[in-house]
Amino acid sequence: MILADVSGSIFDKINSMVLPEIQSIILNLPRTTLDVAQVDTEVRDVKTFERWSFPLRMPVEWKGGGGTNLNPGFEYAIKHAAKYKWVICITDFIWSYQQAPNPKGLPVLWIGVDTNHNIKVPFGKFIASKE
Repeated sequence: MILADVSGSIFDKINSMVLPEIQSIILNLPRTTLDVAQVDTEVRDVKTFERWSFPLRMPVEWKGGGGTNLNPGFEYAIKHAAKYKWVICITDFIWSYQQAPNPKGLPVLWIGVDTNHNIKVPFGKFIASKE
């Protein structure tokens, strides 16, 4: 499962920064189907992507653009944990991420886009996106 930050601080960069990260993940895991939760202050939508979804031939409709609190996305992952093997959170970290609920039992990878490289995440691993 991917939690995609679609808040106002990153909304204009989704197609140029967030979508390429999703595409890279799915192309490197060709037999994987990814659920992508679009989250700003709530889970706005969940879309499923597969390897043949890329390259996208039509624009993806992104919902959100409000404030930022990805906690509902982590709560969604916890609620549906039996369906997932891991969580990847793609965000610019302009929110209180230190208070995110830990989906124990699901490995978490945080991908920072348009952010500094010294983020200390409360659980899981952090990598900075190549810009």
